[in-house]
Amino acid sequence: MFKRYAAITTSAKILSHVLATDIDIAKIRDYFIDYHGHTVSERSLADKAIEVITQFVAQNRGKFSDDTALKNMIENHGLIALKDDYIEVKIIASVFKDMLIENHFQDVNNVVNALRDKGFIESDHDRITTKRTVKDDNGKKQSLVFYHLKLDSEYASIFGLTKDAEPIKAEINLDNKKILESWKKQNDDLIDF
Repeated sequence: MFKRYAAITTSAKILSHVLATDIDIAKIRDYFIDYHGHTVSERSLADKAIEVITQFVAQNRGKFSDDTALKNMIENHGLIALKDDYIEVKIIASVFKDMLIENHFQDVNNVVNALRDKGFIESDHDRITTKRTVKDDNGKKQSLVFYHLKLDSEYASIFGLTKDAEPIKAEINLDNKKILESWKKQNDDLIDF
């Protein structure tokens, strides 16, 4: 936000010199300070960031590996797991930073600090990230830097995460004669065997 204010103020200074007119830069600066003071108090950086992160994870769910092993994919954004009372999302640091920049957040560190203050992010002691060694599908270990996030468990169904999930048991009829008879009954007016 401050970069925009600086660009507008600098443009006003340049315009003042080019047109040889008096533009009250102090009033422009005071307006921005007042505007920023009123709007910042009405918005929560952490809440906006969590909304963006949740949408990002939902849109890119296929690029997050379940639990502890990174899948050997062309593109992987991190790990996701359903815990007792929250969803643990570990986003690779470079992916996290790119996501924030693409969504017009000015400063990654400010976002991380806001998330930490609200309890949405965990990190190693005296760090803003978590460094872990993870295994890929081939069992090869690699060290990665993550942003370790805690999302509300109400999003579990959106992310396709469930506790105590049992595999779906499909009933498959291996008796081809029964299938043929059933098909004949349904379509007896179409074909004559």
